[in-house]
Amino acid sequence: MKKLKLALFAVVLILTPTLYSCLDDDDDKYSLLIATVKVNDGKDYYFLMDDGNKVLPGDTTAIHNYKVVDGQRVFVYFDELEEKVNGYDYNIRVISIQNILTKGVIPITEATQDSIGDDPANLAYVWFGGGFLNIEFHIMGSNSSSKPHMINLVRDEENPGEEEDGYINLEFRHNAQNDYPLERLVSMVSFKPPFTDDYTKKGIKIRVNTIYNGVQYYKVDFPQGTGELKRANESIATSIVPLN
Repeated sequence: MKKLKLALFAVVLILTPTLYSCLDDDDDKYSLLIATVKVNDGKDYYFLMDDGNKVLPGDTTAIHNYKVVDGQRVFVYFDELEEKVNGYDYNIRVISIQNILTKGVIPITEATQDSIGDDPANLAYVWFGGGFLNIEFHIMGSNSSSKPHMINLVRDEENPGEEEDGYINLEFRHNAQNDYPLERLVSMVSFKPPFTDDYTKKGIKIRVNTIYNGVQYYKVDFPQGTGELKRANESIATSIVPLN
């Protein structure tokens, strides 16, 4: 399979919670899923897909020295094993794991404005899945490991702005670290809750300084449910919000 451009931490093209197959240039078939790492008893782990299915990494001989972190979002390349295991929906041989940038919302103040940055970025898709706010985004850069970009979702604690129609104001911030804008790069980030301390709100409104159209605002509704933010059980394929 042709390698995709890597920006920051992970590559993203597949945006659904179900199992997919991909055919590479050598006709070797493998599959790819997006999931969250869940740790059992501090050692054993499994992958929780965004539709609630549990995937057991029954064979991990192909990967080495992977640091398991509970709650880490990942892309998993795999082959499905025939042997069924009680308590799991799938049993797989892991070919490789790519971490997705996974972090929480952070406060921004006048003192931290410069380090947070506000370089251009485009939001390609935004959706709730697996209890996370997931964003596929585009940025300009040189794709050099010596120029790591920074991505954050922030809330202005000092100047939160007027809330409109029950939406919480957040900002998608990009710091290019003076990287040269040579080409468009694609990546993904998953932001974990809490996104607000008031889930009676309708959703969030995200401010982003876009690449071509300046500052734009996008609204994303919370999944249906009361109290804490709940996992969206519907297929991500039907709940993706395109933001062109």
